[in-house]
Amino acid sequence: MLIPSREFRGMVARYEDMRDFIFGLLSDRLTAVMALVEDVAFGRMDERLIDYIIEKSEDGILNATHQKIASDLGTSREVVSRLLKDFERKGKVILSRNSIQLKN
Repeated sequence: MLIPSREFRGMVARYEDMRDFIFGLLSDRLTAVMALVEDVAFGRMDERLIDYIIEKSEDGILNATHQKIASDLGTSREVVSRLLKDFERKGKVILSRNSIQLKN
C-alpha cells in the first residue's frame, strides 16, 4: 500500500498508536543494524566464522563454498580458507569439497 508522504506525516502526527508503531519499528531496525555493524567491526572473524558454521549447519555439516561463507560474513575467501585450515589443524572441523563437518 502506498501513501503519499504528506498524508503519512499527517497520520503520524495525528494518531499516537501509529506514531508509536512507526517509531518502534524504526528503533528495532536501527538496533539490528547497529548490532550487525558492531559485530562486523569489532567481532573476531574466527569467532564469527565458527558461530556461522554452527548456526548454518545441519546435523553438524555445512554444505557451502568458502566464497559463499565469505560473502555472508563480509570478508574475503582467503580469510575464510585460512581460518578453516586453522580449525582443521586444531581438530575442530573436517574439510572436504564444499562441505565442512563440525567435530564435537
